[in-house]
This record gives sequence, structure tokens and C-alpha cells, in this order.
Amino acid sequence: MAEVVKVSKSTQKKSILNWFLSCAVGGNYEFMHGVGFMYSMVPVVKELYPNDVEKQKETLTRHLTFLNTEPEVGTVIHGVTIAMEEQVAAGADCDADQIVGLKSALMGPLAGIGDSLIQGIIIPIVLALCIDLTNNGLVLGPIIYAVAMYAIMVGCMWACFKLGYNKGGDAIVDVMAAGTLDKIMNAAGIVGCCVMGGLIVNYVNLQCALNFTISGTEFNIQTALFDAICPKILPLLLTLACVKALRSGKKSIHIILAMVVFAIIFGLLGIFSA
Repeated sequence: MAEVVKVSKSTQKKSILNWFLSCAVGGNYEFMHGVGFMYSMVPVVKELYPNDVEKQKETLTRHLTFLNTEPEVGTVIHGVTIAMEEQVAAGADCDADQIVGLKSALMGPLAGIGDSLIQGIIIPIVLALCIDLTNNGLVLGPIIYAVAMYAIMVGCMWACFKLGYNKGGDAIVDVMAAGTLDKIMNAAGIVGCCVMGGLIVNYVNLQCALNFTISGTEFNIQTALFDAICPKILPLLLTLACVKALRSGKKSIHIILAMVVFAIIFGLLGIFSA
């Protein structure tokens, strides 16, 4: 086997930049993120096989396969794949099936980790902070959110890429087999629930508007009953009803439409108010 030629750092950055800009471009049910992944491998393949166009075509075709993972944390796959392609270019005993098989093995678990961390924790926390800033009169709140999220996404992509590139596929698989994945998922779920609980209290508004007069005393159902039992219990019940509907297979758009109808009918009847 010839000496392994490492892909330059600038090419690695170009590869991740291509992925960042195109991971969702050309998405379809046949390839999902596969088109974006193939495009991200273009600078790598050109550096590994600078004078062999046929080899470039063969390698890029190998990576035009189904891939569905979380874009930020999923760059672990890029790092592992590029490290393996370096070995292939040096003549190592590593065929296309091994590379494609490893990608398929990693994409599901990494998607679970990434969705829990990015969508379940980081996005709600950053979004809630920027909404508060905007509500307090800071008009740059949306811009701060956009800049912060782009910085987090790029930083996470690069860190996860280097982890896969330096550690290799076997090390990543060992981490998952050791139960680290379950611990991360459980921790992410707990933090995510705490964050969502805070969001429900601050941003889901639902109150009972019914009042009764009993023996000359006004009885407000919201303050005298619901708030006495558990403050913000109605927003909590509404949120739990939406979660149950989602888990039972209802489409989100149908749930949104149902809530609109619910708000119009019960608002006009004077039963509930925001």
C-alpha cells in the first residue's frame, strides 16, 4: 500500500462548506441528503485523484446514495468517509461496500443525537432568549438569532467532522456500543423537556373566561379554580393534547387548523380567552 496522502485542511473546509450550503439541495425520496453529500465530496475527490477523471467519477458515484441524517452532527460521517477515502486512494483493502455500509450504520444514531441536541435543546433555548430580547424592545433580536444559529451550526459541523476524521468509524461505533449514545439521548430529552416547559409557561396563553355570581359573590373559574389547582394548567393541557395528537399520527397542519377552529368557536362563545 502506498503512503496515505492526507487531504489538506483547506479542502476539508471546502467540503464542509459545500455540505453547509447544499445539504438540503436536491433532496428527494431516493437520495434525501445524498446529493448534498456527493457535492461535498467533490473537492476531496479532486485532490485525491487530480489527474484521473474516471476515478473521480467512480468515487462521486459511490457517494450518490441514500443518506438521511442530521446536518450538523451528521458531519461525523463526512470525517469518517474522507479518512476512508484517503486509505482507498493509497491502495488499502477497503471497498465501496464498506464505506457505504458505514455511512448507513452511522446516519440513524447520529440523526437521533443531532435532532435531540439541535432541534430539541439549542434551537428552543436560543429562540426563547431572542424572543425575550425582541419583546423587551431590542429590534435586532431576529438578527441575533440568525447569526447565533449560523455560528452554532458551522461550529458544530466542523467539530463533529474533526471528531469523525481523527477518531475513525470504529471509534464512533465503540462510543455508541458503550452506551454513550443512550446517556446523551436521555440527557438531551430531560433538558429538552425543561426548556419546552419554560416555553409553555411564557408563550402559550389560554384562560377560562367564565364568571359566576353566587350569593352576591363573583366566582372567576380561572383564578378561583384553575390557578388554585395549578397555575398555567390550561396551557399545559393544551400542549399535552397536541403532543398526544402528534404521537397518534395526526399531521401537524391538521392540529394547527383544529386549534384555529377551537380558538374561534370558544372565543366567540366567551368560554376561553388568550
